[in-house]
Amino acid sequence: METDQIIRTLIGWVVMALAISFAYKCYRASVEGKLTYWQGFLPISLVSPLLVHVPAKEGTLVKETTGMWVHLIMGPFFLILSVVLMAMGADLAGFAGTDTLNLILGGGNPLAPPSIVYNKNYNFSFPILQRTANKFIKSVNSYSVPIQDKDKLPGYQDYQDPNRQQ
Repeated sequence: METDQIIRTLIGWVVMALAISFAYKCYRASVEGKLTYWQGFLPISLVSPLLVHVPAKEGTLVKETTGMWVHLIMGPFFLILSVVLMAMGADLAGFAGTDTLNLILGGGNPLAPPSIVYNKNYNFSFPILQRTANKFIKSVNSYSVPIQDKDKLPGYQDYQDPNRQQ
């Protein structure tokens, strides 16, 4: 085994361990509603939930916060981060991480287009975001609220927007 492959494998295992730590942070944020952060210099405090992986202790700058925003925002954020890091670490360690994740996201269909593409130069691309955004925008733009005659404003004619596609 070459030295380069050994280093990639070790980095892969470290990244998978980091993914497990983020999975625990996801559990704490989603279920318990708790988030650990560093209360210090403001620019670092903003990104500190990503950097702090130790529990809060009395007399330190590491603090814990709770709130509904932790459940709604940080829980899913840590889940996505954990899944992506686990797939990347598995790919670096020589397992089929991204392929397995694409199989799961494709509903078990191996012929489905890939959702996440990862190459060995530490680059991710997310074709699923572009496909989803296109479908979402099309569905939002094609919906119209039906207005009954009794709910129309006085003097309202059936105006048809010339830019609207039917």
